[in-house]
Amino acid sequence: MSGDTDRERFADYLAVLGAAGEALRSHTDLVSVGALVKLYGSLLKLDARARRVVGYLEAQTDQPKQVDVAHLDLFHDFFRELDRMGAVVGELDVALLDIYHPGLMAELAAATGQDNDVVYFFNRHLAPKYGLDVADLPPALAHLLANYNSDYGYSAGFGHVEGALLRGRSRRSLRWRSEQDEDPVLLGPEQLRTLGDLVDGLGRLHRAVGGLVRENWRLAELADTRPPTEPTVKVIMGDNYQNITGSTLVNRSLVQESFQQSVDRGDRAAAEALRTVADAIARAGNDVAADHLNAFNEELAKKRPNKALLKTFWTGLVAAMPAITQLTDAVAKIESLF
Repeated sequence: MSGDTDRERFADYLAVLGAAGEALRSHTDLVSVGALVKLYGSLLKLDARARRVVGYLEAQTDQPKQVDVAHLDLFHDFFRELDRMGAVVGELDVALLDIYHPGLMAELAAATGQDNDVVYFFNRHLAPKYGLDVADLPPALAHLLANYNSDYGYSAGFGHVEGALLRGRSRRSLRWRSEQDEDPVLLGPEQLRTLGDLVDGLGRLHRAVGGLVRENWRLAELADTRPPTEPTVKVIMGDNYQNITGSTLVNRSLVQESFQQSVDRGDRAAAEALRTVADAIARAGNDVAADHLNAFNEELAKKRPNKALLKTFWTGLVAAMPAITQLTDAVAKIESLF
């Protein structure tokens, strides 16, 4: 497994964020600001997806843990967002290079795909030109080069971790299912430790980016800041429920999409029930229940929703907010969906 490699990767990410903090204190570059906002948004999504994965595994008492085919999408969604997050860190690398070494990235890109060894080209030509010590490169540049391929450029995906964790049952491999693919994936101590390292690394990264958001007005003005008694800052991700203040809770766009899908399937009663539940969660201000509802609605909005996932998300919602069961008619209509 790749635990040590991934711990080093998150250490590199944190070093890049340190450089970004320095840049924000002395520059007004909007590209780096935009990349940090995108990174924070991705980390918010990852936080939600990680909670779903961890919650699914913690609900199992037996060892080793099992991931059945119906719930592989929980893990695939998590790793898909991890790949997006890695790509955004690359954007931040490039933004920082443009601040401190304008023109270097353009020359590096021009050498990509030209049968050059890009690292050799950088060490031999670009480092001397830009006055850089190859033994002591700035964090953003060191991270970019460590994840740079001479043929196609920057790449910092987590596909190798997904493949190892799920024993080769990656998103791509499941396009061609065999009978063996119906067997559950078993996660032993080593796989669980790797997953735990990923979640811990994301937590450190989330806190670091949150600190930058709170420190810098250029980021804070793009974020929704809670009252002084609740200092956490959250970037508003998409179209959120109107009567929510100070937090990103029920995603109204997802409510509308799942509502429309239910109407299109001829089940307007279930669609109205979803709105009733969304309104109750919004009034209660229950973040965890809202996260499960957003996941439920996201799955329901698909053309072929996974009923096992719908049941998992709904069970999590009820556990987070038992009072929702008092809405007996709405609950019955929603439970009929799975």
